Order: sequence, then structure tokens, then C-alpha cells
Amino acid sequence: MAANDVVFIGSGAWGHAALSSLLRCDAIRVALVVTDAASYAQLSTTARGHDVRVFESWECLADQMASTRLGVCAGWKRIPRAIFDLPEIGFVNVHGSLLPRYRGPEPLERQYLDGLTEVGVTIHRIAEQIDAGAVYAQKTTTLSPFASLKDCMMKLTLCAAGLVKSTVPSIVDATFSPSPQSDVGASQFPFLTPAEGYVSLDLDPVLVFRKIACLGVRGWARVEHNGTRFVVHSPVLVEREYTGPLDIEVTHDRATMLIKSPPFVIQAAVHSFESMRSTKSSQPSSGEYVNG
Repeated sequence: MAANDVVFIGSGAWGHAALSSLLRCDAIRVALVVTDAASYAQLSTTARGHDVRVFESWECLADQMASTRLGVCAGWKRIPRAIFDLPEIGFVNVHGSLLPRYRGPEPLERQYLDGLTEVGVTIHRIAEQIDAGAVYAQKTTTLSPFASLKDCMMKLTLCAAGLVKSTVPSIVDATFSPSPQSDVGASQFPFLTPAEGYVSLDLDPVLVFRKIACLGVRGWARVEHNGTRFVVHSPVLVEREYTGPLDIEVTHDRATMLIKSPPFVIQAAVHSFESMRSTKSSQPSSGEYVNG
């Protein structure tokens, strides 16, 4: 393999954006791609025009990886040391936060739920400790307080693609070295769970909106009112200068509800509703850690 060869491991929209950006870098060559079954078709279609082979496993690829200059990871399960040490430089990860804040999986969702309007992307070395490796580069972008989760994801994905294109070639040719990552101000979070879906109307309206937007698509966002638990999703801001009563208006025939949090009114779709007396608490889900 050539001295500027790169191996890519990734999946999902985050991984696809990073791979697409790598394939547009003139100074490097993507030698091989590893993904999962769910992302194989999408990544194969993208890689096919660049004569790059895509695999669903890294088994039997150790020799080829060891001949590459760098490994790039985006949107993938945790990579074992036996793999991330194979390329000459090692592996870097494209992570969706400004490390050391928001280490762990689902960083954009965590920042979105916390109401952040400035988020970013970090490219860092993969190390034994999750998301704690030395940092090569970071880039920030801003979010609208009431933007949808989809729009925020798209904006951060574009930010990541730009950072990959501007940074990875410099890592490959050793133009600059990473800086050690500080633990000062570090935060780390696990996967989101259904248990986090309760939406308190005492929260800031931005946080109410974002919790429904983020957790509603998973069927987890719940609002309790007058002894009934409503499962809500698809919030939209309908009024900016609300001065009416502090209450919820439920419109059963249209399966919507108005959440009145002055100075805003948030309209949300009601997916289902049930008596709280007959509702059992949701159990947290589990899953493997995902880089990015």
C-alpha cells in the first residue's frame, strides 16, 4: 500500500459523511472500508466510484491495516487495541462534541437536551480510555434554540465533514501533532434510556421543546397532566408572545396538545395517552458504546 493510505471504519449518517469527505481528499487514498450490515449498501455505493473495497468485518484484514498510514473512525462500536494500533500512526476518531465535554455515545443528543447553542466536533487519537485521546483539531458551529434535532444533526454532520477534509491529510503527512486532552471540565454520559423521557413543564421552554424533539422520535417523551400520561412528539413553536394561562390544552380529536410555557407555546403531537395508574415504568435500554 502507498504511504498515504488510510483505512476507514464507520457506519450510519455520521460515518457516511466522514467517508465521503475522506474520498474527496486529494492528498490521501482510502485503501479499505469496514462497516456493518446496516450501512453496507450506502457506504458501498459511495466507495464504488473510488475503487475502494468495503468489508463487514475486519477479520483477515490485519495485514492490510498494518500497511496503512492512518485509521479513521466515525460512528462505530468501540475498537479494540489490537485493531487501533495496527496503522503506522494509529486510529483517530471523529467525535461529535468539543472534548473533553460530552465523552461517550450520543454526544449531539446530550448537548441538544442540555440546551446548548454552540456545539462542535473533535478529531482525536483513539486510546484505551473512551474519548480521552490526544486532540488533533476541533471545530464549532451554532444551533438555533428551537431547531429540530434533524436540522442540528445535519449541521453538525457538515461541520464534521469539513473538519475531516481539512485535518486528516495533515495528520497523514505529519504536518502537526496532537495535544494531550485535559480532564478539566470533562463530562461523560451513557446511552440515552426511556427512563429519561419524562418532560417536566417547569423546565425552560427550550429544554421542554428539545426533550420532546429528541426523545419523542424514540417514543420516550412523556408529559403528565391531570392524572394522564401523554406520549408526545414532533414539537413546533406556534406562538412567541403568549400571555395566557399556565396550562396544557389537549385536543383529542386532532391528537395534539398545546404546552403553554410563557412566553412560548409548543404544539406537540400526541402519539398515545393512558392513565398513570396503569402505566409501568420503562426500563433503561443498553447498548455498546459508539465512537462519534
